[in-house]
Amino acid sequence: MIEHVENLLGVRFPPSYKAFLLEHGALFSSVGAISGVFPQSPLAANAGTVLGDTLYYREHFQLLADFVVIERDFDDNDPWCLDLSAASSNGECPVVCYGLKGGASKRLYASFGDCFNEW
Repeated sequence: MIEHVENLLGVRFPPSYKAFLLEHGALFSSVGAISGVFPQSPLAANAGTVLGDTLYYREHFQLLADFVVIERDFDDNDPWCLDLSAASSNGECPVVCYGLKGGASKRLYASFGDCFNEW
């Protein structure tokens, strides 16, 4: 199902994010959420899913095709994304805060694994 979501978005997730999806699916806590794929409804495109969150920002804020939303802000503030255009040879890519006004991005972590470990 993860591959199917990748195909729908036209991307390939980095290994650390795929491992997270396989282990956790998604993550919600009092401090935030990490968008994911839910085993019971893997192709759901609602809020909290990587598919739904990424498609939402692509449609409403012209999110670039090589960005994948991993943390959506429900007040339409800048989301955290995987910047797949900057993937290294091992497939890992930085986590950035994507600026909805102007499209600029600020690098937050070298990889999803680093982000998740700190989160």
